Amino acid sequence: IPDTIPGAGPLAALVSALDEAEGQPVFLLAVDLPLVTPPVVESVALPPVLSHQIRIARAGERLQPLCGIYGAEVGEIAHKRLTSGRPSVKSVLKRVRMLSFVDVDPLVLTNVNRPEDMETARRFDEDAD
Repeated sequence: IPDTIPGAGPLAALVSALDEAEGQPVFLLAVDLPLVTPPVVESVALPPVLSHQIRIARAGERLQPLCGIYGAEVGEIAHKRLTSGRPSVKSVLKRVRMLSFVDVDPLVLTNVNRPEDMETARRFDEDAD
């Protein structure tokens, strides 16, 4: 699905996905989180969220809004944030009434953006086997 506003980051992807989902919730996962496993996705995505609810992964105090499920009604808030000049997914979190968290291992939320991050990810993946 092409982003509603190309180059506007993850919030544009969320808005586009919610528009395409036609009233269904959307699971958002950043491509730089390769250690998120199917059990982590299931723990965040299940049980289903209400239409005005968001549930995201959390490691301690660190929230990861790019690993979460977003109810259909969140699309309106997300679209307003996208077009307001503050296009961040975190800005959406501050505007919903029902935000919940699933605690996960901090290593699962390792962002892999640099070669040294990839080495950390490989070590974690080997330890998991």
